[in-house]
Amino acid sequence: MARQEVDALLRRTAQRRKAEITLSTGDSFVMYFAPLTQAEDDAIREAVEGDKRNNAYGYKVLIAKAEHEDATPMFKLGDIQKMRNEYAQGDMIKLMTALLDNGGVLADADPKSAKGGDQE
Repeated sequence: MARQEVDALLRRTAQRRKAEITLSTGDSFVMYFAPLTQAEDDAIREAVEGDKRNNAYGYKVLIAKAEHEDATPMFKLGDIQKMRNEYAQGDMIKLMTALLDNGGVLADADPKSAKGGDQE
């Protein structure tokens, strides 16, 4: 594959996405994220190594990748206990799956571009 094709592929796969998930309550939950990179995956797997709690990896991915529309983080590390104790497991799995499957649609605008970041 030519370098130009590789660069084009990387730009497309790194684009920020929007996922809208219907929760068990019927409410809609919207989050934005860039697809998980191999380096991020490796770091998260290393961080949860030995963690026997159910879905430890998925919760760490949510914390690392889920964002609000303005690109601010949606969750903090301290939110894991709240997510485990207060939200339906099925809903949390839907959120994790959206991120891990790179689901969702390409976001209309990248807030980083709007803030003066790189533009194509």
